[in-house]
Amino acid sequence: MRHGGRSEIDAANDQGDRGRTANADDAAQSFHAKKRIVTEKKFTIADGLRTNVGERNFPIIQRYVDDIVTVSEEAIVAAMRTIWETMKIIIEPSAAVSYAAMVEGQIDPPSRSYGAASIAGKRVRHYSHRRQR
Repeated sequence: MRHGGRSEIDAANDQGDRGRTANADDAAQSFHAKKRIVTEKKFTIADGLRTNVGERNFPIIQRYVDDIVTVSEEAIVAAMRTIWETMKIIIEPSAAVSYAAMVEGQIDPPSRSYGAASIAGKRVRHYSHRRQR
């Protein structure tokens, strides 16, 4: 908890391929520029982040969010894999972004506190492979 009993809220965006191109980082750009920035979207594995931050949502982010960080495509894939291997949960790439930021140390909860990563999402297709008889 921060002073006054307020929790620290950090957010994460996709950084792009090895940090060379920002594929879905308009929220981070907007947050740091203190004005809403609309960007052209490129390919990203985290396709749920391809929409620009909304006009109604941005003032809420400005008021309640403490920081927005970005993570690489590789970090997103690694986070998805770790969650699958440890929890047996299949999550979509966009849902792995917050966990990836925590693993990379970009979001670091203060000592003696707890951290949480939202891993909600629904755009993963599960294909079962059955034997043909």
